[in-house]
Amino acid sequence: MQYVFAGVVITTAFFVASCDQRTDQPTKRESEDPVPSLAGGVPMPSEGADLLGKNLVLDELDWLNTPDNKPVKLAGKVTLVRWWTDTCPSCAMSLPAIERQREQFATRGLQTLAVYHPKPPRDVAAHDVVRMAKALGYTGWVATDLQWKILQRVYLGTDERRSTSVCFLLDEMGVIRYVHPGPAFGPTNDPEESNLNQDYLNLNAAIEAIVSER
Repeated sequence: MQYVFAGVVITTAFFVASCDQRTDQPTKRESEDPVPSLAGGVPMPSEGADLLGKNLVLDELDWLNTPDNKPVKLAGKVTLVRWWTDTCPSCAMSLPAIERQREQFATRGLQTLAVYHPKPPRDVAAHDVVRMAKALGYTGWVATDLQWKILQRVYLGTDERRSTSVCFLLDEMGVIRYVHPGPAFGPTNDPEESNLNQDYLNLNAAIEAIVSER
C-alpha cells in the first residue's frame, strides 16, 4: 500500500511493526458505533470516549525541539497529541496527515505534539527521534515517552485498549474533546481504506469545531 503526501510516496511495506498494542502486524481498526463527542457533535469511535471532558496531563514528557527543550504551554492553544513510533505503517500515514492539519489550522490556534514511544520501550537519542519524525513528514513539536510511562497513565491503564497510537484533541483549557484510538487515519482515495479517510475528515471537523470556539 502506498500513500502520497506532498509528492513523497510512503510505502507501508517497508515497515515491519505496528502501533497495535498486542501484535507486531498492522491491523485495520474495526468500525464501531459512534458516540457523540464534545467537539461540536462530530461522531467518534466509542473507544476512548470514557476520557472525554478530562484534562490531559503531560508534565512528565521529554520535549525535544521546543525552545530550550521546555514544555510548550497547552493553555490558550488547541492541541492535537499523537503517540507514534518509527516502525509503524499506521504512523507513516498519520503523521503526514497531522502535519497537514497543523499547517491548515496553525493560524487559528492549533498546535500539534507527536509523542514518540519506541517498541520495545528503550532509550533512543533525541536527535534520532526528531530526524525520524521529519522523515515521516512531520515538523511540529516532538516529545518522547520512552518507557511508556505517560501513555500507560493517561490511556493504556484506564481501560481495555487495542492500540498505542492514540490521538487526543484538547481545547485551550487542556480538556480532552476528541479521541482517535488509532492505529491510523489519513486522506486516501483507496476505497478499501475509506474508514481511514472518514476518520481524517471527522478529526478535521472536530478541530474546526474547537478552534471556532476560541
